[in-house]
Amino acid sequence: MKARHIIAIAALLAWGSVLADDGVQWDKLNDGQKQVLSIYSEGWEQLEPQRQKQLAVGADRWTRMSGPQREEAQNRFSSWRNLSDTQRDK
Repeated sequence: MKARHIIAIAALLAWGSVLADDGVQWDKLNDGQKQVLSIYSEGWEQLEPQRQKQLAVGADRWTRMSGPQREEAQNRFSSWRNLSDTQRDK
């Protein structure tokens, strides 16, 4: 469950510049995306369309990563979370 939260947040950060006019319907996500984003399943339709798109792209990217790549991404995100707001802004 923790990994799903991490990837969801990381997806938002990594794909912050992605713009979307239309959201992504839950039933259009593939099985891997649905598994990664399961914490959002009940409230998916209430998310902003841009956020749905960012999360979907991030979840797809996550499912394509190898185990070591996932571990490295989790480590980078953990380090980023421990930074102060000023350090994050840099």
